[in-house]
Amino acid sequence: MKLTAHAKLKCLFTSIVIFTVLIQGLPLLAGNPLVPDVGMADPHIYIFNNKAYLYATRDADPTAKSFVMPDWNIWSSNDLVNWELETTIYPTQTYMGKSTNCWATDIAERNGQYYFYFSNGNVNTGVMKAPSPLGPFVDALNKPLLPEDLTPGKEYDPTLLIDEDNKAYIVFGHYRSTDKDLNYYIAQLGTDMVSLAEEPKEISIIGDMDVLGGNDKPNLHKRNGIYYLSAGTHYATSTNIYGPYTRRGNSGNDIYGLNSRAHGNYFKWNNQWFHTWCHFHLGKDVGRYRESYITYLHYRENGEMLDDVDFLEKHFSTGVGQYDASWDKIEAEWYMAATDIRKKEKLDGGFEIQKIKNSSSLFFPKIKNLEAVTTVSFRVSSLTGGTIEVRSDDAKGQILATANVPKTGEFNAYQTIESKIKTSKGIKDIYLTFKGKGDDILHLDWFRFGNEPVWSENFENINPGDAWYGNPALKVTADGGVGNSRCLRVEYDVRTNPSGTTVKQFSQAVTPAREYTLQYDIYYESNWVSTMGGKFHGLTPKTHVTGCKQVEPHKWSARITLVNRTPSLYLYDQNKNSKCGRQIRQSSLTMEKEHWYSVCLYVKVNSSASNSDGIAEIYVNGKLESRMENVQFHAEDGEHTLIQNFLFSTFLGGGRDGAIESYQYIHYDNFAVVPGKSIRETPDNSCL
Repeated sequence: MKLTAHAKLKCLFTSIVIFTVLIQGLPLLAGNPLVPDVGMADPHIYIFNNKAYLYATRDADPTAKSFVMPDWNIWSSNDLVNWELETTIYPTQTYMGKSTNCWATDIAERNGQYYFYFSNGNVNTGVMKAPSPLGPFVDALNKPLLPEDLTPGKEYDPTLLIDEDNKAYIVFGHYRSTDKDLNYYIAQLGTDMVSLAEEPKEISIIGDMDVLGGNDKPNLHKRNGIYYLSAGTHYATSTNIYGPYTRRGNSGNDIYGLNSRAHGNYFKWNNQWFHTWCHFHLGKDVGRYRESYITYLHYRENGEMLDDVDFLEKHFSTGVGQYDASWDKIEAEWYMAATDIRKKEKLDGGFEIQKIKNSSSLFFPKIKNLEAVTTVSFRVSSLTGGTIEVRSDDAKGQILATANVPKTGEFNAYQTIESKIKTSKGIKDIYLTFKGKGDDILHLDWFRFGNEPVWSENFENINPGDAWYGNPALKVTADGGVGNSRCLRVEYDVRTNPSGTTVKQFSQAVTPAREYTLQYDIYYESNWVSTMGGKFHGLTPKTHVTGCKQVEPHKWSARITLVNRTPSLYLYDQNKNSKCGRQIRQSSLTMEKEHWYSVCLYVKVNSSASNSDGIAEIYVNGKLESRMENVQFHAEDGEHTLIQNFLFSTFLGGGRDGAIESYQYIHYDNFAVVPGKSIRETPDNSCL
């Protein structure tokens, strides 16, 4: 039976009701959304007694064209991953009585008492009181704290801040720059937290930046002496809590609802900042129904806020606080706890960890798939040198790896260092601890886990002048490689072959596996002028197909082509629809001459003959340049159809250059075939 869209939403609504009943008191392992299919909206996360508490409203009906919000929920978590529904607060516990207008809330703690501020729709605001973050909450006034006629504006959507001088403030309202009657207001609370110590004052928002044009859902937090007034991800700042506030920008970029409607809050825990918010993920035209998300938050030196959208784009569904050893890299700023460090912006953009001292530490919990790795690499810079230790379970736990960090000359001169690592099965909590002298031992950009190559060649043990595999066009040079090391210099004779050069091709067997990464470094000499479509190295099964030959069920190949020095995938797979290979052109990169580039070809063949779930990707200097998914490499099962060979294959063809009077040369260095996905971001100088 085929369900209509309305019927599907009705089924979703029914499942939500059942699910909500079942989850009370049960921990839920989530990512993004924080808890799926419960209508979690307007999330505010606060840390009390080193535990996270999430106070949220609930959208009850995914088909509703207006808000149906019957109660408030309190969730708790020890790690921002596992969430447990602890308490539901009903409007009948307040002066509101029976209602479906349980709008946005906030909470504050003072002297061991917890004060829950709640919106009665867009009409007024009340306050409840409890001896713990979970309640039991009772209506402190049995009437609104902020009655409807308190200001010329609106008295709902409260946000609280207790300042360093222990004074408490409440901000509320609906601001619209084009309506003088709609503003945010601020008032100091009495010491009892359930009365106003002053008349509310209108908040002035100034500046011509195109943010904070108008919305409700204000949020207020403070960092380093700066007050941040936000609506969704739009924010303004001031050094005075009363303002005026100057428009600063948008902490997000509109993906996953990171815009002015992203009601939530910014909070700090264990020396890390986070942002949580909600989003109409079904579309407001479908229903007033939201779910809530979380990401890491970073601050520039000038105080600007940045949601980690790079993390969201790569690992949105994973959420914060859990990791996968198979990721291309784990950014150092994605930690969940830290001691004695500074998170700062790099000179080349992005963030890293600085001001690392002896015994500083970073905590990365819940890393899975560690049993498959044998190495750990770090991208670092250092003036003095130092040591990074990878420890299990605790900052003083078992040492799994030790990496010695060399002097790199300057803090903007990075090196990637590697160490072997002891791992075991299961999900592990990992600490990075540091040793060295001074208060800025090293800067850590990222780290990643990997495997030792099953085959590699850096030409250091081959005599200069020797022909590789006996081919006179493949000569080893003494100092033409990365860092003036030895390398392979390949000659392309386009003088006598203007429409294509001789194919130089041979295979190197590797252990059969479903996925591998081929790594190598490439360098075009200064006189390179050819624009023909060169075919370059790749991965194949036991018996491969190239050369415009017919694909067979057990034959395929995945290579790279560099037309005019721009990388593209070149596949012979079961779905190719051309005489020769299938070219996937997606990159805008043109490799410069006389520059070394790190090239990685990642291939994962389809899981069975009938499936089209294979993947091929090209990375250059760590950046994804071309990707093809849903690939059916083989249509026959068996070990012989897995990756079994590194295919050295290079020639120029597929076009005509015209008259070229000189040989063309490319240098290759540091070939490696690595199990799984292992992306090298810079040319490998580890042999130096």
